[in-house]
Amino acid sequence: MTRQRTPHFRARHAGLFTLALLAGCASPPHAGRGGADMQQQQSFGKGYLSEEEHSLRTTPVNWLAPVAEGGRSFDLIVSSPVRPGRYPVVLYLPGLGEARTAGEAWRKAWAQAGYVVVSVQLLAEDGQAWQSTAARNGDFRTLVRERFSAAAMSSRQQTLQSFLGVLRQHADDPLLANADLGRIVLAGYDLGAYTALAGAGEKFRNGPPAAAVSNLVGVIALSPYADFSGPTFDSRYAAISVPVLSVTGPGDGDNYGVLASASVRTAPFQHMPSGGKYLLSLDDVSHEQLSGSPLRQPLEGEEDRGNRNGGRGDDNRGERSGRGDRSDRGGGEGGMGRGGMGGMGGSTGGRNTNSPNGPGGNGSGQSQAVIAAVTTAFLDALVRQDDIAQEWLRRDARRWLREAGSLTVR
Repeated sequence: MTRQRTPHFRARHAGLFTLALLAGCASPPHAGRGGADMQQQQSFGKGYLSEEEHSLRTTPVNWLAPVAEGGRSFDLIVSSPVRPGRYPVVLYLPGLGEARTAGEAWRKAWAQAGYVVVSVQLLAEDGQAWQSTAARNGDFRTLVRERFSAAAMSSRQQTLQSFLGVLRQHADDPLLANADLGRIVLAGYDLGAYTALAGAGEKFRNGPPAAAVSNLVGVIALSPYADFSGPTFDSRYAAISVPVLSVTGPGDGDNYGVLASASVRTAPFQHMPSGGKYLLSLDDVSHEQLSGSPLRQPLEGEEDRGNRNGGRGDDNRGERSGRGDRSDRGGGEGGMGRGGMGGMGGSTGGRNTNSPNGPGGNGSGQSQAVIAAVTTAFLDALVRQDDIAQEWLRRDARRWLREAGSLTVR
């Protein structure tokens, strides 16, 4: 899609870009935590702006799969622009131990940009992981190896196909009245990112990849998973031909104690066939911030303790699980509101877990704003073939990021 470049549009983006450059040199005055975070989000600039910002309708629902496909039920949540139209579908797959309401920052940003966002935790065992016997016994390594195993992923991929069948079955439902099921993007965090890449052709076991996802046009993988078991990296990712945006960073550590290093999360990007492959690496983002969910405000003195522990304490696990349970009962999920690219932390009610540090004082609100901007530009460039989004990714994004991180394209 070609978007006409009006003088107003040029002026707006030039002003935002200039503001972003100035932010890299500015040192905001000392203030209370909330005031400092707000100053940083405002000074960072808004980056990419989608063509429109839509009012949303967000609805939780439970749908049943046909008996022939197992007859299981799916708890999902649908965020859709209110205005009638035909909007591409982003299927969001939460991480391990998360509920359907996870990824609130990303879901709102994408829906406000004109996408129907459907969030579902495919397997009940994944959503209830932190309530399992292994978790209660503190045996997280065993739990994670089981949930990330080839057998579990095989079951997850079969369930993904069943769920896509449920979406097609409900195509006439008012909730999907605006959905264009002919254009589907898989997006996910953590285990959900692994599931999305497997749906795009990653070999998670020796043998052929899982059944292809029909009408798949791209993937957004937030904190991709990779390990050294199973097929070699070159063969594991060889079949992924669709465009993929991977999002990670040096601080995207392994909360479970299974991965050797955060750097292994770049393996999918490095070994997928070139063409439409993007890697957004943020220097100051943590694994939990990539979940896109509101983050707990640390108590005084807790930040240093959390940094030393690498975020691997049981408190973090309990907070994530508890937050998902609370939000699934209706908390924190707004139907409308302004957010877009203008600082996702403020629009979602998210709170920073880190004191301002790193490039430009990068707290969680700023990190989420960056991710929302780049992922939305990726969607617009890929799905809508928007020439301004393509140009922003190709040229402006790298200059806008500056010391906060990098965007690499293959």
